Amino acid sequence: MESWCLSKHKTSFLMFMMLLSFMVGWIQGNNNIYIEEDERKALLEIKASLHHLSNNFYLVDLLPTWVNHGSTGGSYCNWERVICDATSTYVTEISLRNLFSMEDEEYAEYDQMDPPTRMIWPLNASLFLYFKELRSLDLSMSFIDSTFVRTGFKRLSTLEKLETLNLSNNYIETNIFRSLWEFTSLKILDLSYINGYKGYSPTHDVSEFPVLENLEVLVLKGCGYYGTLQIQGLEKASMLRKLKILDLGDNQFDEGLLSSLSTLTSLKTLDLRKNQLSGLFPSQELSNFSNLKRLDLSYNKFNMTPSLEDCKSLMRLKKLESVSLAYISFNKSIISCLSFLPSLNILDLRHNDFGSSFPMQELSSLRELKTLDLGECGFETLTINGTMSNLLHLNLDRNKFVLIDDIIKSLVSFPFLRFLSLEYSFSESRGRLFANEVPTFPYLEVLILSHNNLTGTLPIKALSSFHRLKVLDLSYNNFVGSIQSTTKLLSSILKAVSFTNNNGSLVDDELCELTNLIELDLSHNMLDGNMPQCFNRLSSLKLLDISSNQFAGILLSSLFINLTSLKYIDFSHNKFEGSFSFSTFSNHTKLEFVQFEMDGDKFEVETEDPIGLDLSCNKLEGEIPQELGMLTHILALNLSHNQLTGLIPMNLSNLAKIESLDLSSNRLIGNVPSELIKLTFLEVFNVSYNNLSGRLPELKSQFGTFTKESYKGNPLLCGPPLENMCTKTPPSQGSSIEEGTSKWYDMDKASFYGSSISTWFLFMLGFAAVLYINPYWRRRWLEFVEKCMYKSYYFVYDL
Repeated sequence: MESWCLSKHKTSFLMFMMLLSFMVGWIQGNNNIYIEEDERKALLEIKASLHHLSNNFYLVDLLPTWVNHGSTGGSYCNWERVICDATSTYVTEISLRNLFSMEDEEYAEYDQMDPPTRMIWPLNASLFLYFKELRSLDLSMSFIDSTFVRTGFKRLSTLEKLETLNLSNNYIETNIFRSLWEFTSLKILDLSYINGYKGYSPTHDVSEFPVLENLEVLVLKGCGYYGTLQIQGLEKASMLRKLKILDLGDNQFDEGLLSSLSTLTSLKTLDLRKNQLSGLFPSQELSNFSNLKRLDLSYNKFNMTPSLEDCKSLMRLKKLESVSLAYISFNKSIISCLSFLPSLNILDLRHNDFGSSFPMQELSSLRELKTLDLGECGFETLTINGTMSNLLHLNLDRNKFVLIDDIIKSLVSFPFLRFLSLEYSFSESRGRLFANEVPTFPYLEVLILSHNNLTGTLPIKALSSFHRLKVLDLSYNNFVGSIQSTTKLLSSILKAVSFTNNNGSLVDDELCELTNLIELDLSHNMLDGNMPQCFNRLSSLKLLDISSNQFAGILLSSLFINLTSLKYIDFSHNKFEGSFSFSTFSNHTKLEFVQFEMDGDKFEVETEDPIGLDLSCNKLEGEIPQELGMLTHILALNLSHNQLTGLIPMNLSNLAKIESLDLSSNRLIGNVPSELIKLTFLEVFNVSYNNLSGRLPELKSQFGTFTKESYKGNPLLCGPPLENMCTKTPPSQGSSIEEGTSKWYDMDKASFYGSSISTWFLFMLGFAAVLYINPYWRRRWLEFVEKCMYKSYYFVYDL
């Protein structure tokens, strides 16, 4: 009897567990579907909100892969700037950084505009609430303002897996600190240049910044912040024990800040450049950062050095390797203070007040130093006693030295020197280089002597003793004479040579011995005659500039056939004659820039080549030149696999004889011009993988022979031969995803999920009732369940 009762209870328990498992599995499966749909719609809403801003930048379609065309749209995990988890397929990373592909110079120019004239992206922060698994969000350089904070930014703290947040280079003038208190999962936070700070008056008190316990990297530079971080006390200090990198550069902090940071003992990098720190060098405060490896205090207002006794506290910084104190007003005593740093390898003391003589005595105490920058220090002499055997890189540019040979001779105190720069260091001198004794630099690899007034012949013979020299810059001097035959002594390893803006001449075959050259700049000299035919042996060249010389004669194509590594070439402002075929560069797949401009009318670039013009697989940028429409005899034009933007020129319809036109794999926008139907000889046409949109030309003439393969990768194109049919009134890109008075994300999700769960609960209850009524089905079902449970049990037990 007891056994029967146990069996009965066991049967009931099994039925209950199976019902529960089915319901949990179903709810989870349906929840996944709903989350994926929410994420897709949120991404499409984000794109729709860009409509007005993209029009202002004259961009037809940003984020072209973000489409909602059913099966043609594909999984949003394949969309650009989106990364999903490989298992769950939920979105984990979104990067919308610099959507408009602006160069730094363009962005800086835009940044100087008055706020009322700026174009702003009205991005709704609450749209990101639907990415529950989001770990990284990058919205830097996105033209967002305080609207982003007001539209639910604070609620993003519910994204429990968000670890990286980048809002830098925007125009959020609201104090964002108050919205960050609950973002406890963050590890990397970048708010640099977030508020359009122009460097004038302070903006917000940093004391309001929250203490985020998991933070490892914090960047707040360029915001005009002031005050001190409120992290005093054992509790708050322990919460920031993971902080490794702190960048507070370009703000309005004063010397009181360092005291407030003293508890951040885990810091490895501290950047406080371009602030208002003044007075005594803070050796005592810095000694608390025992794990520090890199310190930048440049562009501050320190003007005093502590006593040597106080400087001894720096001995605690056993891991500190790099220090920058550039553009301050220290005297030589600061070097003696820094000598207590046991591991110092890199020291930047550019533009300090060390007097007219080189501080060798003080520097000799920095025994581990490998890189030293003493540019713009006003040195006139270089008297050195002793050696610094570990120094590898020395920068002495923009000083006021007088006798160059005396200076170079003194530098033998650095026997293992590999990099030496003396740019703009002899501007008032007209001395000769190596007029007397030639110094020995057996390990020197880079020598920069540009922008001095050095005279005499080019000192190639003397430099040939520098057996490891890789980079030689003698530009902007007054050297004269020919480049001697001794250049071949440098041929084994020399990689880059610049003789630009001198008065040198060229002897045939001399430079051709430098067969390993990567960069050769001979511009703005007096080089004349024909270009040496042996130049075709310089097969490693990536840059060749012979502009503004006196070269004459015919520019032979054979000079460049072997130079297939070229990226940049400038022939302009010479005296070449005859014609030059641009098709010479058809196999130069790395070529990015070519300049042909001449002063006279005796030189012509021949582009009417019956074979065609192939500039594919380069890095060509900008719009397709209208001038290409003038190549009426061309049979083939291939501009594929570049970075071309803008519209397809309508005057390409003038290429009456063209048989192959390939514009694929670029960034072209707009429609395919219907005028191209006139190209009656066209056999190959490919515009795939661009950002084209609109209706395709009618299937007339040769266009009736092209298949959908010619247009794939342009999801916004429509009409035959594509499956996408065009609508008479296409919806505006800026319209909402759903019709009606409310947005899709305003729906009552609780009611929706509640009703779904209730419906399926009733279904499962009905299933249980059927099993209860029918004994045969019930018995078979329970036997199946019991068998599954026993198998699962023994499987786990055997483990």
